[in-house]
Amino acid sequence: MTNDPRTEAADERERGYVKLHRKAIDSAVFQCPNLWHLWTYLIMRANHKPAWVKIERVAEPVRLERGQLITGRFALQKALYPKGSKRAPHPSTIWKWLGALEHLGNLRTSTHSRYTLVTIVNYGTYNDADTDDAHLDAQQTRSRRAADAQQTRTNKKEEKLKNGKKKQEESAPPQLLELIDGWNELGPAIVKPGKGVRRDPPSVTVLRKWGAAMKEPEKRTALADIPALLAKIRGAKFCHCKGWFTFLWLFGKNQNSEFNLVKLTNGGYDDAGDGKQTNQPGPGQRYTPGVGDSKTPTF
Repeated sequence: MTNDPRTEAADERERGYVKLHRKAIDSAVFQCPNLWHLWTYLIMRANHKPAWVKIERVAEPVRLERGQLITGRFALQKALYPKGSKRAPHPSTIWKWLGALEHLGNLRTSTHSRYTLVTIVNYGTYNDADTDDAHLDAQQTRSRRAADAQQTRTNKKEEKLKNGKKKQEESAPPQLLELIDGWNELGPAIVKPGKGVRRDPPSVTVLRKWGAAMKEPEKRTALADIPALLAKIRGAKFCHCKGWFTFLWLFGKNQNSEFNLVKLTNGGYDDAGDGKQTNQPGPGQRYTPGVGDSKTPTF
């Protein structure tokens, strides 16, 4: 008989479970640890559904029904005592235990030249097909519910972001969007690369700066005519390509507490044509006394 445990259709028994009733404690099998060890192993190794099994040195595959398995004395010893313990019973002893289980009516055996076919009696008591399928269905249902819940959370998050973006777009005044578009079209000769501003939607900071500017009469006046403001920005050559020249800079103040927007629209950052600034320098700058008419700004 074969001693190869791989012939026992292991793949068919890797998943699922078997049922053991509490009344088994009162059985003759439970009273003998060796018999109980062998019996529970056979229940768990039996096929839970029909399958064809190829056996070594046997020409044709063997058909196994539910509750059947193929084994041999050496295969059983290797399966029950895989570490090859010196205290492991002899294969013949284990085979006698199998005979005892058959005598007690727990199973039937059919011996062939290369293997022994074991059939568990009343296998449905230990592994009901409906229960097994229900267990699998329950697992699949839980998996689907978890996947659906995750998808729902993802959809809600995307919807929230979409709604938030839409609200920001709706809250952005047309004049602000016009100014952003004009700023982003100024080009690298005026605005240093990387100093552009997001439009769709504008950032919360930009929206707040705009809202605050609308509360200042001087800033509100400067922002009333966006094309004129953009023209002033193109003429403010003193600011062009400076690292501090950003969109948010427009809404700030310099060290003299002057509004940059107001000073810009008044020509405070225009170039005189000879490379000299006609008015006060930008934010964070001051004049160095005694430098002369060039009024070179220092930081």
